[in-house]
Amino acid sequence: MHDALVGLLDKVDTAVAEAAGALDRTEVESVAVLARATRVRLAYPDSIVVVALAGGTGSGKSSLANAIAGEEVALTGGIRPMTSEPLALVPADGAGALDGFLDELGISDRVEHDGPSWLCLIDLPDNDSVELDHRHRVDVLIPRVDMVAWVTDPEKYRDAVLHHQYISEMSRYQEQFVFVLNQIDCLDPEDVGVVVADLGKALREDGIVEPEVIATAASPVAGPPYGVDMLIDSLEAALDRRLAVSRKALADLASASSRLVASSSMAHAV
Repeated sequence: MHDALVGLLDKVDTAVAEAAGALDRTEVESVAVLARATRVRLAYPDSIVVVALAGGTGSGKSSLANAIAGEEVALTGGIRPMTSEPLALVPADGAGALDGFLDELGISDRVEHDGPSWLCLIDLPDNDSVELDHRHRVDVLIPRVDMVAWVTDPEKYRDAVLHHQYISEMSRYQEQFVFVLNQIDCLDPEDVGVVVADLGKALREDGIVEPEVIATAASPVAGPPYGVDMLIDSLEAALDRRLAVSRKALADLASASSRLVASSSMAHAV
């Protein structure tokens, strides 16, 4: 599939060159940028999956990152939005392998973890932050990673920003999505299934055909973390890691090609 993608990228480059000067400059440039970003990612190991932890203030993304890594590597701060810059948690066994890619993403804050050797986590700024720069970083980074773990909690799982401005708008990437209902220790045990089912309903309304919702308690008041192993297993099982990058690239390029063809058709019609 790698060779097929390279061939497809060559065709996209040709189409971009032919469209230059004939179509809207912004539209052509957006496709060119996407093709370049795809080439950049394909240049780095596809044996390491880059997973973004995305979610709102207080959802517990950093606590979840710590629990997955098995050590305190990301700042946590209760309901305060602690993550002002994205933080990459890079597997110690593959330290340096993704340096160039992370440079391209503009992620300078990096720490090594001793968790799964195939997993690079990116703890993103809060998507509902009042800081516009935080939200801009999230908007830019999400389409460029291999997979997104959307993290929410029992209070904000129906948040309109999360559903309408992110998940529904990016539903074409749903094969790369997994959904985490964190902080379930705040619920009565009999209510967990009800909330998980309601979140699943909301996600189907967003266009997610078969949403997988994993219930976790990354930093419970008492006892060890719950559900984190299930999340790790899901990330590993949901993706054939060697094809994850290719599937993501195909989705991106298909969308970009459709936009370019549509713009070209409109230009010829005029």
